[in-house]
Amino acid sequence: QRYSLQSCEYDDPDHWTTVMVASDDDDDRLALIRITATRDGDRFSSRRDVQYLVGDGRGEWLFRNELILRRIAD
Repeated sequence: QRYSLQSCEYDDPDHWTTVMVASDDDDDRLALIRITATRDGDRFSSRRDVQYLVGDGRGEWLFRNELILRRIAD
Protein backbone atom coordinates (compact mmCIF):
# COMPACT_ATOMS: atom_id res chain seq x y z
CA GLN A 1 0.00 0.00 0.00
CA ARG A 2 1.39 3.36 -1.04
CA TYR A 3 0.22 6.62 0.45
CA SER A 4 0.10 9.83 -1.53
CA LEU A 5 0.41 13.21 0.14
CA GLN A 6 -2.95 14.96 -0.12
CA SER A 7 -2.12 18.11 1.83
CA CYS A 8 0.55 19.63 4.04
CA GLU A 9 0.37 22.66 6.32
CA TYR A 10 3.58 23.91 7.93
CA ASP A 11 3.97 26.82 10.33
CA ASP A 12 7.22 25.81 12.04
CA PRO A 13 8.96 22.58 13.21
CA ASP A 14 6.55 22.29 16.17
CA HIS A 15 3.30 23.07 14.31
CA TRP A 16 2.37 21.14 11.16
CA THR A 17 -0.21 18.77 9.66
CA THR A 18 0.05 16.26 6.82
CA VAL A 19 -2.78 14.27 5.24
CA MET A 20 -1.96 11.08 3.29
CA VAL A 21 -4.38 8.83 1.39
CA ALA A 22 -4.10 5.27 0.03
CA SER A 23 -6.44 2.72 -1.50
CA ASP A 24 -6.63 -0.57 0.41
CA ASP A 25 -8.97 -3.12 1.96
CA ASP A 26 -10.60 -2.39 5.30
CA ASP A 27 -12.96 -4.87 6.91
CA ASP A 28 -12.72 -6.92 3.66
CA ARG A 29 -14.07 -3.98 1.61
CA LEU A 30 -12.32 -1.69 -0.85
CA ALA A 31 -11.73 1.67 0.80
CA LEU A 32 -9.65 4.82 0.86
CA ILE A 33 -7.52 5.10 4.00
CA ARG A 34 -6.69 8.60 5.24
CA ILE A 35 -3.94 9.25 7.79
CA THR A 36 -3.78 12.73 9.34
CA ALA A 37 -0.57 13.40 11.28
CA THR A 38 -0.46 16.57 13.38
CA ARG A 39 2.29 18.12 15.49
CA ASP A 40 1.08 20.89 17.81
CA GLY A 41 3.81 21.88 20.24
CA ASP A 42 4.32 19.04 22.72
CA ARG A 43 1.46 17.00 21.19
CA PHE A 44 1.61 14.60 18.22
CA SER A 45 -1.43 12.76 16.86
CA SER A 46 -1.98 10.29 14.06
CA ARG A 47 -5.63 9.73 13.08
CA ARG A 48 -6.90 7.05 10.70
CA ASP A 49 -10.20 7.39 8.82
CA VAL A 50 -11.71 5.16 6.12
CA GLN A 51 -14.06 5.86 3.23
CA TYR A 52 -15.65 2.79 1.65
CA LEU A 53 -16.10 2.74 -2.09
CA VAL A 54 -19.81 2.07 -2.62
CA GLY A 55 -21.14 1.29 -6.10
CA ASP A 56 -20.10 4.16 -8.38
CA GLY A 57 -19.43 6.56 -5.53
CA ARG A 58 -17.91 6.91 -2.10
CA GLY A 59 -19.39 6.79 1.36
CA GLU A 60 -18.67 9.19 4.18
CA TRP A 61 -15.35 9.26 6.06
CA LEU A 62 -15.51 7.05 9.18
CA PHE A 63 -13.20 7.32 12.18
CA ARG A 64 -11.04 4.22 12.78
CA ASN A 65 -8.46 5.06 15.46
CA GLU A 66 -6.15 7.75 16.79
CA LEU A 67 -2.78 7.74 18.53
CA ILE A 68 -1.95 10.75 20.71
CA LEU A 69 1.49 11.35 22.22
CA ARG A 70 2.41 14.15 24.60
CA ARG A 71 5.88 15.20 25.64
CA ILE A 72 6.30 15.47 29.38
CA ALA A 73 8.81 17.64 31.20
CA ASP A 74 12.21 16.13 32.00
